[in-house]
Amino acid sequence: MWSWPTPANQLRLEKNNDVSDKSNKELSNNFTVLKIQINHVDQLILRKPVHIRRWWIRANDWKDKSINP
Repeated sequence: MWSWPTPANQLRLEKNNDVSDKSNKELSNNFTVLKIQINHVDQLILRKPVHIRRWWIRANDWKDKSINP
């Protein structure tokens, strides 16, 4: 569906049409693939009387530690 014709154009589906991405020669410029690599996560939980803060760092595996808020 990501390589279908331009959105808002006339829809032309025929019984024998193949609408898979392999059948479309022209790919849409409206979408792209993003690769997001997270290496650090910081969590702050606001509680009374003491806030809680944890930190995760990714080296080979995720390592967490509790830190001061």
